Amino acid sequence: MYGIYPGVSNNNIIYLNNFINNTKNARSFYSTNIWNSTEKITYTYGGSTFTNYMGNYWDDYNGSDANGDGIGDTPYIIDSDKDYYPLIERFENYFAPAPTPTPTPTPSIPEFPAYSLLIAASCMIALAFMISMRRRKK
Repeated sequence: MYGIYPGVSNNNIIYLNNFINNTKNARSFYSTNIWNSTEKITYTYGGSTFTNYMGNYWDDYNGSDANGDGIGDTPYIIDSDKDYYPLIERFENYFAPAPTPTPTPTPSIPEFPAYSLLIAASCMIALAFMISMRRRKK
């Protein structure tokens, strides 16, 4: 069983995948594909930050990583194609999870009960009534 088999298919860009427990990880039949990112990606590996092209994780890759950047030093061969930047570990290990933001408390607005409006309106009506009664007495 193949992990991926892009047969008679060209110019696919395939990267940041984990190919694990396959009879054959990939087959590129009558195809020419790109097996790594086409732009450099900033990532964290082994506690350090790097910027480089990134390929895929292949569980049967036997290459080395002399500089410790998490990218294999020799390409992973896929028929006539190559992953020029094979990952030494599963791709999830290259990206630290984003920290969960701490919510900022929203300033609370004191609740204004509806009955307060009723009391204020009643007071205004009573005041207006008292003023009108005084004017009549004069």
